[in-house]
Amino acid sequence: MTHPHFQKVLASLVSEAQMARIQAALAPLTYAMPTQPEAAAAMTH
Repeated sequence: MTHPHFQKVLASLVSEAQMARIQAALAPLTYAMPTQPEAAAAMTH
């Protein structure tokens, strides 16, 4: 959930409490995100 546009749209659709729960639920998955933009691009091909 790191894409800024997605975060902005999602935040406009849910309450602050819901957004906090969503972020808390997704936090364990952030370890799977590549830290290098090149790695992220390679994963989509």
